[in-house]
This record gives sequence, C-alpha cells and structure tokens, in this order.
Amino acid sequence: MFVHVVPSTNMLASRKPEFNFSVIIPTYNCAKYLPIAINSILTQDYGYNQVQILIIDDGCTDETPSVVQEFLDKYPENIFYFKKPNGNWGSVINYVKKHKLAKGKMITILDSDDYFGQNALTKVANHLDEQMVVCSFNCLTNKKQVVLNPFFGKTRRITNKHKLRTPHSQPLLKFYCRDLFYSLDDLVENIWYQDCIMYHDAISKTSSVYYIREPLATWYSSRPGNSTTAPWSNDLKFETWCNILKHMCLNDAGVVVYIYTLLPGFIEELKQRNRIIELPCRPSYTWLPKILEPFFAIYVHFKTKKVIRYTNKKQKIHDFLLNSKKTVNICNDLQKKGP
Repeated sequence: MFVHVVPSTNMLASRKPEFNFSVIIPTYNCAKYLPIAINSILTQDYGYNQVQILIIDDGCTDETPSVVQEFLDKYPENIFYFKKPNGNWGSVINYVKKHKLAKGKMITILDSDDYFGQNALTKVANHLDEQMVVCSFNCLTNKKQVVLNPFFGKTRRITNKHKLRTPHSQPLLKFYCRDLFYSLDDLVENIWYQDCIMYHDAISKTSSVYYIREPLATWYSSRPGNSTTAPWSNDLKFETWCNILKHMCLNDAGVVVYIYTLLPGFIEELKQRNRIIELPCRPSYTWLPKILEPFFAIYVHFKTKKVIRYTNKKQKIHDFLLNSKKTVNICNDLQKKGP
C-alpha cells in the first residue's frame, strides 16, 4: 500500500504551484462514499490536469486505503494520499497548512460524502483572481433535495462583511485563494463544527467574496454517522454547539446565532438540561434583507427569550428591533478583544 509521507524535505511541499485548484478531501471511514467524491472531480468538464486532489485519511479503519490505491494507480500526478492519526475535521486542515500541501491558486474542501456537479470548476475558474468564491449547492436528505443559497440576491461580488455572515457555512463550494487559506487561524482539533469557525475567520480576513448563485455541488446532510445527524443528547455535539453560538456572536453573525439556536430540537434540549446560553451581546440581523429584519427579530425574541441571556446591559425593545448602532459597536469591541 502506497501512502505519501511528509518529511521536512517533502517534494510536494517544495514544488512550485502548478495547479489552478487544490481539492482537500478529509475522510474518516467513508470508503462507501469516497469514490463518488473523487470521480466528481475527475469527470469535471474543466478536466483534471490542473486539479490537485489531496485525500487526507484521518485514521480510517475501513477499506479507505484500498479504495484510494485504485485512484493513485491511475492518476499519480494529480492524487496525493496522506494518512494521519484521527483528530477530526479541524486537524485535517491544520495538517494541510502545516505541511503546505495545497498548491492550487484556489483551495477548497470536499467532504468525502459530498460531490461536485460536472461544471463546478469551470464556473469557478472564471474567477481565479478573486480572494474567495462561494457558490450555492444542493442539500440532499433522505427524503428530498433542496437548493441552499448562502446569500440573498444574484451572482455578484459582495464586499459588505455583514451580508457575508451566512448560516450556510458548510465547507462545500467555499474556494479560498492560496494566500487567504494559509493565513487562516489554526482550528481546534478533536471537536466538531470547525468548518463554521474556518469560514467566518476567512470572512474576517477577506475584503470581498464572489458569489455564484447556482447549485454546483451536493451536500449529503443526513448521512448516518455524521455530526449533523447526531442527536442533541450527544454531549459533545451539544456543548460544541453552545460554544459555536458564542463564537459567532463575537463575529457579529447574528442570524447565524439565532438560526442555529432555532434548529429542530436544540431549544428543547436546552430546556431539558435547564441550560441558558449566555451571549456577550445581542447580535445583529444584517445578513437578512432589511424588510425581513423586524419580523425575524420579533419571532426570535419570543422563541429564545427563556434560553438566551445577554451579559451586557439590557436593551430596550425598540433597540432590539431596530438593531441599534450601539449594539453593533459593542459586538465589534468584543471581537477585537477576542473570546
């Protein structure tokens, strides 16, 4: 079995950039789905010669090595396989950055149970000079498929940071220019939902995002065994989610905080555990179109008033509804100080 290793003189790490795209595939015991993900890259109408595929085996105990070997034999110039001890999703990204494995002009992550549409890279290749490109995608559950649009409005370049604080922060179809990718903070290992942290870190560091409002890939959200399908009674999922809410609050990602709080079953689990989420300030709703903000504010107020507490001074209801500048400034001050 052939596995790439990463010594200090690794040829891949020292090689000059020669790919337009680097696709990182983190995988843990997904041998059943992995060929679909890999083939969705190799069969792009863009071709695969300018695509680097980095398969990072996060301590798999299934047939992943033998599955990957078949692809290594056929595409040795494009596919690179690395095996490391298990450390969860964040550790994979840290591993790639530490060893400078990704050489493409644009770097993206394709989870091993997701897959690209045939023209995904062709569409993004028209924007290789952008700092960051984000696309719409399909969400596949066991019952149906729906399109998720990370942002409101049409295809365009977005420079308003508040409009970029989307709750759809899954890694799928988030393309980072190489400099931006390597500037991102290291992620926490052995914990879930670091993709959300990574996305919002990138938004804090980029000046713009080019948005393609077209579903160019599919996210398998209900695969058995992933973090999305784990019950809220799972202590790791529950505690990690609570911490994510606080982190998003400091990023002034208000809609993210509230939509994540309103996910089915989470409020019920908070009540069952007799827990209250304490946030440093009341975040804004600036991701939403202005016409929707007051209605969303009223809805959120009544849904979450018993499970969310704000540690700053209580605001009057009209400040809450109108998203006062004072509130935004408090959040910005807290963000500068850090968690």
